[in-house]
Amino acid sequence: MPFYEEWIENKNTETEKRFIEYFLKLVPESTEVFHKGDDAEIGTAISVINSVSIERYVEVIDTMTYDVQIEAAQVPQFSDFGDAIYRVPELLEFVPKGTSFEKLGYQLVKSPTEGAGIKYGENHSKLASTMELVEITKRPSNVMSTALGKYLVRFMPDEKRDLLRRLALRQYMAQKIIHDAGCGIISYREEVNHLSVTTAVRRRNNVRVYLEFILKDTQCEKRLSNIEWQVKE
Repeated sequence: MPFYEEWIENKNTETEKRFIEYFLKLVPESTEVFHKGDDAEIGTAISVINSVSIERYVEVIDTMTYDVQIEAAQVPQFSDFGDAIYRVPELLEFVPKGTSFEKLGYQLVKSPTEGAGIKYGENHSKLASTMELVEITKRPSNVMSTALGKYLVRFMPDEKRDLLRRLALRQYMAQKIIHDAGCGIISYREEVNHLSVTTAVRRRNNVRVYLEFILKDTQCEKRLSNIEWQVKE
């Protein structure tokens, strides 16, 4: 039985927690539908994912273990969060075989500087990929929509925001910081201590925006105030 259909069968049971954990841990059975599913299968998955509150996902995160430090690659880089989660899939709708970081970056910012366009396209594509909206291949780089990315372009931003918030929760950095902030005051700098000081400063607002996107207007929003954002330079 497909993962999300089995999850439906176990709604409101003790076993449901296991499905939530698998979803949060990116177990392959939970991600396959986003890449290969048809509209009906994706619609079922979205319905199940959205039926669980952010608060419930955070409750499960609180029971999980996060002993591994956050790696630099797990800290998002972006200039415009909306470009990554909304505009990237919309632009890819017109290039079904995908496009390069450079071309995508130019479409997003119309930058005349080649290097800037490539980096912008790469950073925003990588953020979109953490939410299963795009697939990225290398040598040469190519970005193309997943089945989920294609499915969601028909909806307005407000109509897909609930799903995207839950997909954002599957990122290790977000889970660890939310988990740790549930125990009391924490230091952003200590959470990302694998980053250099300058990089930690540069990515600080990205991390804040990412966490606010997930937690704002939920009962877990108060965890944001448990994060001390100062970085001594």
